[in-house]
Amino acid sequence: MLDKNNEMDKVEGYYFSNCFFDNDEDNINEIINTQKLNTTTKQDKTLHLVVSFQEDENPILEILQAIEEEIAKSLGMEDHQRLSVVHSNTNNLHIHIAINKVNPHTLKVINPYNDVKILQETAMKLEKKYNLKLDNHITLKDKQSNKYNIHTMNCNFETWVKEKLFKQVDLMLKDEKTTFEDIKQLLAEYDLEFRERRKGFVIASKNEKLFCKASSIHRELSKQALEKRFKELDLKQENTQNIKEEKQEIKEQYQRPNKETSKTLWEKYLRIENEKKAELDNRT
Repeated sequence: MLDKNNEMDKVEGYYFSNCFFDNDEDNINEIINTQKLNTTTKQDKTLHLVVSFQEDENPILEILQAIEEEIAKSLGMEDHQRLSVVHSNTNNLHIHIAINKVNPHTLKVINPYNDVKILQETAMKLEKKYNLKLDNHITLKDKQSNKYNIHTMNCNFETWVKEKLFKQVDLMLKDEKTTFEDIKQLLAEYDLEFRERRKGFVIASKNEKLFCKASSIHRELSKQALEKRFKELDLKQENTQNIKEEKQEIKEQYQRPNKETSKTLWEKYLRIENEKKAELDNRT
């Protein structure tokens, strides 16, 4: 990015964010050392973004820096270490932004959910704010595909999970040493977890009401395939959540019973609720 092999010929300007040294080498080493403190993740620890402007646009460096800061903030990564470099070696002035995905405070890897949508919305706001030419940030191909909701242009949750996890899961499953805990740890890095739902497994967000079939992400993540490979599966947290969900489903199912069957349904509800409570108590 800094093009030092060519005496920085294509670099118009650059700056480090959230780094505390006065020279490039020390700042880069600081970022690398922060990444090394996370010893659990197997994924890439650097997020690389390119912000490109139209041919006749050449904002001053102060505006470019403000744009870069707002983009990082929109992703919830304003506190992360990053290097931003302005290049002028093409017809379009552009900024390369390398963000350390390892949070400097928690040392966890951050993967912004719905980052495509967030960046598109942020780009449109910045175009208006800094009087830049408006661009079409949603391609016709994307609109016609199933990748985005046609009304909100939200990235489909299943699509996002598959894009983030499929290659890593595929590699892990090819390794005979991989354990079920390894796969759970990978999911946790993306704030995801396995949950039992009806007779199978889903992959769910820990903090949002979003989930998709585990087998839709990788066929070897089905409950049957995982049980065949790992025999016993530990889903303590996921089972607790599953019980809450099933309890809510039962409440919704029986909230408006017919008069003739209200007593029977209420007794059935209490029996199921007690069974679930007893199951949870046995597990804890």
